[in-house]
Amino acid sequence: MDDTLLPVTEAVELALGEPIPKSTCDRWARSGCRGIVLRTWKIGRRKRTTLRAVIEFVAALETTPSSKTQSDKAGCVRSGLKSEYDELFG
Repeated sequence: MDDTLLPVTEAVELALGEPIPKSTCDRWARSGCRGIVLRTWKIGRRKRTTLRAVIEFVAALETTPSSKTQSDKAGCVRSGLKSEYDELFG
């Protein structure tokens, strides 16, 4: 697995194979999703992460149980986890 530091948005896109909005990537790095925060390193004024960190973040999200609350609904939609939203709220 590659431990090269990349811009957060670039690493997320490479790991997931699809573009994710910059605001979503920034939120995952700042406050996380369902209590899980994407691991980042600050280099100068920019945050960086690795493909390994993104893969671990996504794996942790997949194994973390979530409750069907309004905040979960909003968090899933905002974070770009459309499939999780559909699963939880049909």
